[in-house]
Amino acid sequence: MATKSERQFRGFSRKTFSFLRDLHRNNDKMWFTAHRDDYEEHVLQPLRDLVSDLADFMLGIDLSFEVAPSVGKTISRIYRDTRFSKDKKPFHNCAWIVFKRPGQDWARYMPAYFLEVAPKSYQYGLGFYEAAPDLMARFRERIDEAPESFLKAVGWFEKQK
Repeated sequence: MATKSERQFRGFSRKTFSFLRDLHRNNDKMWFTAHRDDYEEHVLQPLRDLVSDLADFMLGIDLSFEVAPSVGKTISRIYRDTRFSKDKKPFHNCAWIVFKRPGQDWARYMPAYFLEVAPKSYQYGLGFYEAAPDLMARFRERIDEAPESFLKAVGWFEKQK
């Protein structure tokens, strides 16, 4: 993994967001094929660099995290799975990275760290993709047992702008 002096991620450029915005407006295979090099250079490579640079830090949180800077592991696919989606456009107009444990149940029983970039915004955080009902029931029980502890833990939220 990269040391501080070997960091590769230099941020996202205007071209990153321009590509995502243009993809939103031209969401078809012919347009994407013509602009695939732009995707590789301005979206995919910065995401790979970011994952590489964060890998050691994320392993310090959880040694089981997937940290390979590759699509389908830590980096989102650009192709939308339209089988189960109402949106039948072939491409996502956003991209994200996620640090999670590998395996089938990661989305239900293990939280993940994520960063998503979209044409006009970004978001990041920690959470569950699809928390299991039994896990959420236990979580709610813990809040009920010690509500003051929970309120203290989330108290910072009201103070932010």
